Amino acid sequence: GPSHHKLHHHHHHHQTSAESLLGGSFFKSFSQRIHRVAQPRGRSNSTEGSSEGDMAQSEHAKNAGNEWESTFEGGKAIYTEGPFPCIADLLKAHFKSGSRVLDLGAGYGRDTLWLVRELQCSVVAVEPTQNGSEQITKRCADAGVADKVQVLCGTTLEWPDKTDGAFDACLMDSVLSFVPKEERLATMSAIVKGLKSGGVIAIVSHPEEKDEKWVAELMKGCEGASSLTIIKDDERLPYQMEFEGQMHNGNWSVTLATKA
Repeated sequence: GPSHHKLHHHHHHHQTSAESLLGGSFFKSFSQRIHRVAQPRGRSNSTEGSSEGDMAQSEHAKNAGNEWESTFEGGKAIYTEGPFPCIADLLKAHFKSGSRVLDLGAGYGRDTLWLVRELQCSVVAVEPTQNGSEQITKRCADAGVADKVQVLCGTTLEWPDKTDGAFDACLMDSVLSFVPKEERLATMSAIVKGLKSGGVIAIVSHPEEKDEKWVAELMKGCEGASSLTIIKDDERLPYQMEFEGQMHNGNWSVTLATKA
């Protein structure tokens, strides 16, 4: 019942609820739908029972993916088939064809598949939800590009060390806002570490009116900050989207940096 969901909100892992984070009627209805169908798991931080083998979803990933698990259930492509056109243009302009790309918080593989098809990239897709990870794997197999994509079920902070300096580009599309505040700096440090010299970071997020330059601040504060040059700082890109029969307008905030 409703009280159960209040309880879930009250114990929420993230610092801000999805509604206040995203704002706007589209995201409200979307977020309410998530919470209506979400099946909250216990949020234990204990490491007991984590010896199920490396492929088992870690407790950290479970917590990170918890509220999204139902969103990607049963093959639902809840947003759009490809990136928003303004984001597609951004990626075409800044990601080189044939790049090795890290797609963090890859969801159901929307951007991953687009990067492989449109820019001939090879992609490591990192996604904390089991449903999302399975969908990415299935979609890539269906599209005949399974050899171009490696799926890791987890979060940035669980990367194996072998990804250091391995990527030409990293994309976080509508993801960083959902990373708990206390993990954001470590996440950004891991991204910078993962980039080759000359690599590009593209962070697409929902504008935060109270803290507009928050993504660039993370870039300036993370390990490896001295190697970064910020080339777009909270640049707003307008979009239109149809959701449940209504047209919605909004802006994405884009922050872009290159690594020396």
